[in-house]
Amino acid sequence: MANIAISPPFKVYVLDDKAFVWDPDVVHKLRVAYRVVGSLIGTLPRLPMQNLYFGLPLTLIPEEVTLLLSRDARKTHTMPTKGQLDQFNRLRIEDEQRQENEYLQIRNEKSAMYRKEIGIKIESHATSSSTDNPDITDTDINQKFLTTKFSPIVHLPTTSNSFAWYNEDYSFTTIKQAAAAKIWCWPSTKKDHHRFKVFSDLWKRGYFITNGIKFGGDFLLYSGDPLRYHSQIIATIVDINRPVSALDIITFGRIGTITKKSQLLCSWDEKQNKAVYISFKWAGLD
Repeated sequence: MANIAISPPFKVYVLDDKAFVWDPDVVHKLRVAYRVVGSLIGTLPRLPMQNLYFGLPLTLIPEEVTLLLSRDARKTHTMPTKGQLDQFNRLRIEDEQRQENEYLQIRNEKSAMYRKEIGIKIESHATSSSTDNPDITDTDINQKFLTTKFSPIVHLPTTSNSFAWYNEDYSFTTIKQAAAAKIWCWPSTKKDHHRFKVFSDLWKRGYFITNGIKFGGDFLLYSGDPLRYHSQIIATIVDINRPVSALDIITFGRIGTITKKSQLLCSWDEKQNKAVYISFKWAGLD
């Protein structure tokens, strides 16, 4: 990550209410400066047949997106319209046809050169030996050339900055702007608002926060970068007005014991306008 001096707003692309980051420098900056981790979901070009390590893009959970927007650290881009997608597909097909024509032209030129080279070698060999091999036909030459002398061009699409949906006029840097353009409308419900306020409060306390679904919670809390630290706490958001049953408490406690983590029940108290937390772990019986 050479260019860490980049500054906000950072480009984040939204498609079907999911946010993606494609710039590796932005991924690094979000992690180092904002403690926003996200999840890499892309395939590594050199290691496609495995699912232990992933590459770009980085996907952000809704809480991370709204947090960055609230801090003016994020720039959202609208998803393409049908007309824009049709234009993209048309240009892509034209580009593929152009590359195919270039490939055929290069192949024919290389084939002619190789045929000429083989002809010279055969003529030279015929003058020095009376036991020649069977005649080499054009078909043999072409087949040998195609299998050993030339690798076909592999087209890897890269930048799409020339297309309309990447236009700077379609980007938004605040929650209000993004919501007005119907690009980013989360949080939209009372439950979502409470969830975001709890997430924001935990973030302000210095935690690195990731999705907690793999441990049965809403968030996983880390005291440091997840690449260097194990998560210590499973955070689960509950309605402050809904009673927590004894069965729920036992379930949370046992999950914490099995995973060697503390359970944290989180709620947002509207009357006091603050987050309320209860932490516990299963102790067993003596």
